[in-house]
Amino acid sequence: VYSDNATTESAVSILNNRMTNGLFGLFWDGNGQADEIQFNGNIIEDGSIHVTAVDGGLEIVGNDVTQSLSAEEVIHVESCDVAMLIGENHFLHSNGSTPPTTGYFYGNNGSLGAEGVIRNNIFLTTGVYAGAVAIYASSHQHYLHNSSNRRVVIVSNTDTEVRANLFYNLNGSYRTFSGDNGITLCDHNIYWSSSATKQVSWNGTILNSLAALQAANGMDANSLWEDPLPVDPNVDLHILSTSPCIGAAPDPPLVTVDIDQDTRPSPVASVADIGADENPVACSPLSGTYIIGPSLGADYPDFSTSVAQLISCGIGGAVVFQVEPGTYTEAITFPPVSGTSFINTITYEGIVGDSTQVILNYPATATNSPIDHVLRFDGVDHVTFRHMTIERYGPDTYGDVIHMNPGISGSNDPSQHVTVESCRILRTGGSGTARNLVNAANFPALNEIDIRFEGNFMSGGYYAFGNPGNHGDEWIITGNTIQNCAGGILIFQASSVTITDNRIESTIALGQPGIRVNCACPAVVTGNQVIGRGRAVELTIDPPPGQRALLANNSLIVSSGAANGVQFIGLNEDIDLVF
Repeated sequence: VYSDNATTESAVSILNNRMTNGLFGLFWDGNGQADEIQFNGNIIEDGSIHVTAVDGGLEIVGNDVTQSLSAEEVIHVESCDVAMLIGENHFLHSNGSTPPTTGYFYGNNGSLGAEGVIRNNIFLTTGVYAGAVAIYASSHQHYLHNSSNRRVVIVSNTDTEVRANLFYNLNGSYRTFSGDNGITLCDHNIYWSSSATKQVSWNGTILNSLAALQAANGMDANSLWEDPLPVDPNVDLHILSTSPCIGAAPDPPLVTVDIDQDTRPSPVASVADIGADENPVACSPLSGTYIIGPSLGADYPDFSTSVAQLISCGIGGAVVFQVEPGTYTEAITFPPVSGTSFINTITYEGIVGDSTQVILNYPATATNSPIDHVLRFDGVDHVTFRHMTIERYGPDTYGDVIHMNPGISGSNDPSQHVTVESCRILRTGGSGTARNLVNAANFPALNEIDIRFEGNFMSGGYYAFGNPGNHGDEWIITGNTIQNCAGGILIFQASSVTITDNRIESTIALGQPGIRVNCACPAVVTGNQVIGRGRAVELTIDPPPGQRALLANNSLIVSSGAANGVQFIGLNEDIDLVF
């Protein structure tokens, strides 16, 4: 089908045809006219789609296109200034030598509110040195829920979104994905290469990890860096039922169907899948014991995949994730999970009971957005982490380890009944003040109830607990060893504070307390040992009428001549200081 006219051709529909052995199945040059083209449901064998300068309307949907000639892209769309839709297509370049890019999009311009959309497509090539997709010199384009098996380049554009895509690369000699600052929103993607070399780039800088990409672009907070488990990356990018793509796309969904016209999300009321395919795997609530790790018998490869499954499916009983020894470099945000209760709890634990054998870590970053944590509790309730190392490492400025951040993901739901016990909580390789081991937000003002840190070894933070807090927070901090921090435990504005049997040693800077409590609550501070250079205990406590705070059985040793063992600041009332 061929058109190259300088007059406007409107309302042209080319539907449900079979085209074979032409150089092009469709060649359409609109010459900048307001042509309106609908090319849907066609099968093209050994031919391509080539569309240029169509400015009236362009819809290319539901086609199956295969090209074997080395000189032609499978689809080429150029200089179309229109809210085009390229969706639900299967594009394959079957020339195995040196074919060009499967999908090439150049100089196409949508507008704010009328963006061009490339969605739910599968881009395949068998060429060793080929590319899957290239998007250049375009504006207001949305690249959503696509799947590809070779490199994807999206650079030199403006106001472009790249979300929920499956980027698989069968050729490690090239970067899996290349982007730049013309991309204004990039998230919920999965990046992977089948080779040992796993690279992406941003603004021309080669990056070797998801953490490096996140640091470079300030986005991709919810993206994944692992095998998406397609059926066959050479020929079929539908995903297996065990794929980490399942339930990892944005919620609410960006689009309502997939490449096969299956409903997104499927099952209904779950969370959609990354890529062009929506796998309709039944999503039963989790219950019982599951394994996280690299072994063949593991149920999940990492923490992120298990959290995605919890978010999608909820729980129907107590759930235990036993984590195999190894290092898991991830930043986890844990929003609400349906079905949790005092009986239906979630537990993550090192399978061998040795906190040095399981390491959950994430590098420090140059900025505090979108990631400044290893583990962020953002609405999940009744959850426990035990027998593992939780670590932030590296020289960059922002290095908080654990965040209590109600509402950061939009849930506006505080985490309650959270326990971290028998863990090592570490900040290594950093300096400065932006490196708290445990940090709690005071905005939005949502109260976090029954937050427990028990029997942990904590080292390397500016504060072990740096807590602006909220007036209804409840903290239980018991039996921890805190070393090599400028300041120890700082609790503000809580309704309940219990700090008992902790050892805080050689940590206190001259201007920082070992323990500081500032609350209108009957705080309990007992059985602690504080050894350091600054104030041992600093109090501003005013309990409600009829209640009293207790400071008892503490050993407080300070080495600076100007420091105090116990210092009262501001209004203090109804406090028992004994033994």
